[in-house]
Amino acid sequence: MRFSRDNLVLSARAESTRLHVRRASERLHLLLRQQARRDQHEEEIMPHTRYIVVQHKDEWLIKFGDEEYGPYRSQAEAMLFAIDAAQKLVA
Repeated sequence: MRFSRDNLVLSARAESTRLHVRRASERLHLLLRQQARRDQHEEEIMPHTRYIVVQHKDEWLIKFGDEEYGPYRSQAEAMLFAIDAAQKLVA
């Protein structure tokens, strides 16, 4: 199978996007773990933690506290990462 230059460029862009999304997810998980530790240390129980998924132009973001994470390609992708982050916080 031969790859054209356009295919290689698209492949490189897709890989770059995957890497960017993975890094954003890792940053979100780190922030959530840090927040959970602070809450435990202060013996404060947060009754509800809110992850807000918003659209900005053609990208989707997760808002958590005063931070934004993303961008994600779709609302569904952003929601999956927000749910995953919430589940990891509890675990």
